[in-house]
Amino acid sequence: MDGPHEDEDALAIATLLRHLPEMVPIVDELEGDFGDTPTAQMVFSELAGITVNLFGGDFDDEHEDRLEHIFEAIEHVASTPDIDVVATVAWSFLDCLDPGTLVRCSSYLGPVTERILELLLDDSLTLEAVLLPDV
Repeated sequence: MDGPHEDEDALAIATLLRHLPEMVPIVDELEGDFGDTPTAQMVFSELAGITVNLFGGDFDDEHEDRLEHIFEAIEHVASTPDIDVVATVAWSFLDCLDPGTLVRCSSYLGPVTERILELLLDDSLTLEAVLLPDV
C-alpha cells in the first residue's frame, strides 16, 4: 500500500481481520494477485461480494450465522476511531451491495453502520456527519 491512507487502510484491515479471521486467506490471496498489500477498499469490496453471495444462496442457519458475524465485524470497523469509514464501510462495502441485499441486510446492521447507510442513501455522507451525528 502506498499513499496517505496507508495507516487507515492497515487499521481497517487489521480491525476487520481481528473480528472476522476467516478473511485472512482472502486478504492473502489479494496480496498474491497484486503483489502488494491490498487496500482496505479492495478487501471490503471483496467482503461485499461474499455478503451478496450469502444472501443470494440457499439461506440456512449457517448463512445466518456468517452474516451476523460479517455485520458484527463491519460494526466494529465502523466504530473504530482513525478509520475512514466513508471509504471503507460506506463506499467499499455498503455501496457494493445491490439494492435487494441492502434491504435484506437491514436487520443485521449495528447502529453506526445503520447511520452510515442512512447517510449514504441520502447522499449526505461525509466523515463529519458520521462522527458528529447531530450535525
